[in-house]
Amino acid sequence: MSIGHGSFKEEEIERIVYLVSIHDSYEKISDGKDIDAQLVYEADGLGQIDRERVKPTYSKSDAELFLQDFQKKRGQRFKTESGKRFYKDLIEKAIKYAEL
Repeated sequence: MSIGHGSFKEEEIERIVYLVSIHDSYEKISDGKDIDAQLVYEADGLGQIDRERVKPTYSKSDAELFLQDFQKKRGQRFKTESGKRFYKDLIEKAIKYAEL
């Protein structure tokens, strides 16, 4: 099966485009009614702090500022059990990485 427009129904494409367009807009997904949107939000956030897979390209002080801001603004908005579990693990590793 090739990946391309022919592999997806039009409504699937529209849904994917919608989810990508709001993935950083917590205000648009905060009502908790759209689990797909919450999952994309959490996955995107987890990817930002996964230091085992993505090494930051910014300074130690910038990394510390980023993590502080992330914890205040994004970390508190994880709702799924798996998202919370992964967040706890990854934020601890990211903080240790920033302290090196």
